[in-house]
Amino acid sequence: FDFAGQEEYDHTHSLFFRSEALFLVLHNPRADSTLLRLEDFFTMIDDKAADAQVIVVTTRASDATLEEGQKKELRQRHPNIVDIIAVDSKTNLGIADLKNMMVAAALNEAKLPRTSTEVPLNFAKLSDHLTKTLTRDGGPFSLSYEEFVTLANSKFSIDGESSLNAKELFCFWGMLFELSNGDLVLNPQQLADVLACVFTKEPSKIARMGDIANGIMWHRDSVLEAIWGSRYPKHLWSFDSAVSPSKLTSTLPPFVNLLHR
Repeated sequence: FDFAGQEEYDHTHSLFFRSEALFLVLHNPRADSTLLRLEDFFTMIDDKAADAQVIVVTTRASDATLEEGQKKELRQRHPNIVDIIAVDSKTNLGIADLKNMMVAAALNEAKLPRTSTEVPLNFAKLSDHLTKTLTRDGGPFSLSYEEFVTLANSKFSIDGESSLNAKELFCFWGMLFELSNGDLVLNPQQLADVLACVFTKEPSKIARMGDIANGIMWHRDSVLEAIWGSRYPKHLWSFDSAVSPSKLTSTLPPFVNLLHR
């Protein structure tokens, strides 16, 4: 996942964090010599993915780099740092070394045992179908797990147990995102974009949504359609399944559950 650096997006980041991961934390030492913003990201990682590997990448290396004392301080505070490297996109300084670091960290079986998992060829065919066919304009936003299993079996002869393995691997690789009701989001980046709309106030969105008072997002179709556009998965927002107020917390719609988290 590519996480936006603006503070208003911070609320959404941790939804996609997992300890079995490699994080690249980018930092511009010319713009922030205090490391305060860098520490904000480490706090999120420490809270939600404490065992994950981290590579700190400082940009604009031709203009400024971290001092040795700053590097030592970072390593002492955050032992999960694999390496700290300075790069510059103008001169390509450090780019090749960064790529090698990423490959080495990704193939660290002690930290990321599933990176090098051998999978059947049909898994690749199923993955290709999900990304190239179902995520086209007008395609579904998500599939239920039952629909995923049926698709895997009918089109690619993948049995039920293997379908479960495929689902877990695809979620691990970031190709799918599993919601609280078991539905599988086919394009996790779109989910991030939708959540960003909830936490930010783009003028074009506000014009379509109407007034937002004191940060309250009204749960009505016009608001949700403005956020989602043509792929509005109403069943993922609906409170219709909530039988009574006493049972509301156990029947939160998946996206309301995400916002709560």
